[in-house]
Amino acid sequence: MLLLVLTLLATRSKGSTQPSMPPKSSHFLSCGFVNISHWGPLAQEFIEERALDFDIFSVAEHHLPSSQLSRMRRSTSLVHRRCLASAAVGTGRSETGTSGGVAIFPKNHISLLPYGEPRKELHQHGLDFAMCQLRLRGVDINYIQTYLETAVGPKGNLQRLATLAGKILGSRLPFIMVGDFNMTPA
Repeated sequence: MLLLVLTLLATRSKGSTQPSMPPKSSHFLSCGFVNISHWGPLAQEFIEERALDFDIFSVAEHHLPSSQLSRMRRSTSLVHRRCLASAAVGTGRSETGTSGGVAIFPKNHISLLPYGEPRKELHQHGLDFAMCQLRLRGVDINYIQTYLETAVGPKGNLQRLATLAGKILGSRLPFIMVGDFNMTPA
């Protein structure tokens, strides 16, 4: 059986030194992640510029409520990608009055099964995620993008990760998780 080699590349900012790209091969799945802090013209431009670099691109903190997710979906379809997103949660604490919001942008040719909106008991303030099942060369894997709350300390986010782990492990598939965990490494 041919093993997949997964290359996870993190992109921190538009001006950062770019990581070396993996060889163009069907043996690689290149993944990019960025915390955009707000969906607007600069974030949209960044996504469009990076569209060819990664098979799957993920963002955290888009701050869009469900009524505005279509803005993001329109721009990603222009670069031949789908958009699987969870809406930001209303908190009243930010400029937009929301917190979080994550999205996964896989290229159109990647075979996937979206799980849909997370159940209400899982999608809550402080635990934001989008999840899809990918089929790569006959192998199914879960791809998860998450955003955890700031300023709650490790204990609060570890409890949120345990909740999310139940959902992920329940599928019994290998997985890739990317995200902004908002926790200082121990």
